[in-house]
Amino acid sequence: MTREALADRLVNYSDAAAAFSIVNAFGFLLALAETEIRCSLVSQASLVYAGQLLTGFVLTAVVVALRRLELSLRSPVTGGDPTVRRVLHAFFVVRISVVWVVVLLTLVFMRLAFSDPGCAPPAA
Repeated sequence: MTREALADRLVNYSDAAAAFSIVNAFGFLLALAETEIRCSLVSQASLVYAGQLLTGFVLTAVVVALRRLELSLRSPVTGGDPTVRRVLHAFFVVRISVVWVVVLLTLVFMRLAFSDPGCAPPAA
């Protein structure tokens, strides 16, 4: 396997990490659609929010690490071309943006789901 092929494979892994954030968010929000699950998480909402943010940070770290490895593997000829570098950087920014847009949308939908009056804790 050549260095360029390995760098291309790292790009695919980075794409997969961004796609994972979407699938993860859809799965979580689908679970929140169940009243029983949603109401059981209301008391631990701050931990659930923290978990979503942590997922975003971890996926961002993975995408950044893969980008650094990709750049180290690219040949000076391909990596030195300004057009190629600009396009690869744009893809990198899009991947990071996808991760964080999905995380933020998940947080918004979680906030809406947790504000369900039917899930309010009983008064003491």
